[in-house]
Amino acid sequence: MDQMSERNTQMEQNPSIIVVSDANFESEPARTCVLRQSRRRSRTFQQELTLVRTLFRSFAVFLVAWLPLAILLMLAPVIDVVLPSWVYLLTVFLAHGSTATNSVLYYSTNRLFRKSFRAMTEKYLSGCFQRAG
Repeated sequence: MDQMSERNTQMEQNPSIIVVSDANFESEPARTCVLRQSRRRSRTFQQELTLVRTLFRSFAVFLVAWLPLAILLMLAPVIDVVLPSWVYLLTVFLAHGSTATNSVLYYSTNRLFRKSFRAMTEKYLSGCFQRAG
């Protein structure tokens, strides 16, 4: 078995191996394999980066929504200031409303979620508005 076919066999058996060496690298199958793996890694990296951004945004919204209530509940017993009831009510609604923002956040940032949500909505709404015949 020559050296090139041995490398191709290794790459087929273990796709995570990238063989970069001597002048035989200039052969077309090795270059194609390396480029394919590079594109696959780049696509995976982009997907992971998108996921990290979405999760960070979700965490930031959660933090911004719950922080006022947490601060209010920690400081209310310490300071002797009576706050109006609407302040408590507003912070509670803001905190619990953060859960509703997740679907809006995912819809605006995740293409797959958006596509699936549209398909589900169209399927559901098309069944709701059909006439009884």
